[in-house]
Amino acid sequence: GGDSADADSSRLAVAANPDSAEGQYALGSWLLYGYGVVQVYQINFDAEGEVQTETVTRVVQGLADDPEEGLDALKSASELAPRNGEYLLDYAAALVDYDRADRAEGMLKAIWAGQPELPVESKMRAGLLLSSIAEADGDLESAREWIYSAISLDPLTAPAVEQLRALDAAELAAALAAPEA
Repeated sequence: GGDSADADSSRLAVAANPDSAEGQYALGSWLLYGYGVVQVYQINFDAEGEVQTETVTRVVQGLADDPEEGLDALKSASELAPRNGEYLLDYAAALVDYDRADRAEGMLKAIWAGQPELPVESKMRAGLLLSSIAEADGDLESAREWIYSAISLDPLTAPAVEQLRALDAAELAAALAAPEA
């Protein structure tokens, strides 16, 4: 991929101070989610069918063809600052984003269980990521339950969640009671 000066400066900062959790986090975030400008050749045909080539500037997300360097940097940040649960949550989210959910699930379940202790919004995010993993695995029942559990952490939505659960149960009971078509 086309690296930019920002990725290079992040790499230099990490090389100079590899024990900096902030530096590792910045590098990993940049490599996985940063935006870089690349020059690409575009081939078009004009009205007469003649080939026209031009160089155009495009913005691309993520600067590495292989996300492992960015994932490793986020992992390092979470290990260098183990009390910063947000680093761990962002690392787990990046694993999910880059199709490595199997590596993220245990971390997310630990965050959900309060290891490390995080604010409600972060815990909700972990629950929603767990829902995405369950949905990708085809377990729609668990996916729905993770969403309910996540949004029920917010005291304002908790009563609505209970109402939805009751509605689901009533719907299921009606479906089971219905005669076979």
